[in-house]
Amino acid sequence: MSGIEPVTAIALGQTALGAVQGIGSANAARAQMDAQAQSVAANAARQRQMLALQQDADTRKRRNLLERTTARARASFGARGLSDSDGSAGALLSGIENEFETEQADRDRAYGLQLGGLDQGLADSLGRIEQARSRSLLDQQQDIQRRVGSLLSWGLRSR
Repeated sequence: MSGIEPVTAIALGQTALGAVQGIGSANAARAQMDAQAQSVAANAARQRQMLALQQDADTRKRRNLLERTTARARASFGARGLSDSDGSAGALLSGIENEFETEQADRDRAYGLQLGGLDQGLADSLGRIEQARSRSLLDQQQDIQRRVGSLLSWGLRSR
């Protein structure tokens, strides 16, 4: 073995094997963190979809209530011989519709805040995953460099 002691050759082999295993470990850690990020993003997408479905159902329910309420009021006005465009009847119907629109705008703002919270939570989670990935990769890269450096220094000493 051109002057390399058997113990040194074994140590070099173990160091080389450790460096190769470190690369495999880095790839496995990267794949695990990618899977975690995909899971977090998929969960956030499901939550967004659930919020959208809830808001749509709430809006439909409230709009149906508005239509029933205004239909009842019109029928009541009609039974009294009033038109819904007459002064107080029109004002009452207009007030009901304005109240609905105001409440709907408030609900839309609350929905937007919920979505913003989800988006912020997703960004925070993905940021933490990316930070952990960077730290892990840096640690593994430094370990590999240290092992390769050991190999090189042993190779130079054995000459």
